[in-house]
Amino acid sequence: MAHLLAPFLNDAKLANTQLTTISTYIDLLLRWNTRINLTAVRDPEEIVTRHFGESLFAALHLFPPENSRPHPGAPGFASFAKPGIDGS
Repeated sequence: MAHLLAPFLNDAKLANTQLTTISTYIDLLLRWNTRINLTAVRDPEEIVTRHFGESLFAALHLFPPENSRPHPGAPGFASFAKPGIDGS
């Protein structure tokens, strides 16, 4: 999975716990997507790039390391992308 996300992260790296969280999310998404239409994207690799890669790319550019909190209206995803950010 890390190799699929690498083009979106520039030189940043995700911790193993973050990769595990993404994997768990994808498993749940695929399982529930068979019951209710949550997304048209069904291929796990495409989920990684479209749902996570693009979001991580944006988060890394919107929330540089010197920022400690996301601005109002920012997605809660920022707290995942940047551990230590209080997303509340």
